[in-house]
Amino acid sequence: MKRARYEDNLLEQNEAGGISIGHKDTDNHFLRNRVFNNAGAGVYTRDETFPMAPHRGVYQENIIIGNNGGGPQVVLAGAVHDLRFIGNIFDPAETPFEVGSGVVNLHREEAVSAKT
Repeated sequence: MKRARYEDNLLEQNEAGGISIGHKDTDNHFLRNRVFNNAGAGVYTRDETFPMAPHRGVYQENIIIGNNGGGPQVVLAGAVHDLRFIGNIFDPAETPFEVGSGVVNLHREEAVSAKT
């Protein structure tokens, strides 16, 4: 999808990740979603080459907790650029981000921590 808005969704207890985005999925906005207890990462950018990667996404005010078996909640893979994470909530006991070497121009505002 391009230029889509995903707002106020509950993504919970999936056998894979919560939000998996990749092949030419650009300019999307993820706002106030609740991403809980999924088997994979809460947010995962698939390992795509530069022309195919999910660029210019905004992830704002989402609650991302308990995913990936307690591992990184957000896993950014591939040659993705210009992602913005603003005001998202993570459990302080979990690793919020795993950022791959191909990620460029990642903007992260200080995440708010919450214990559930």
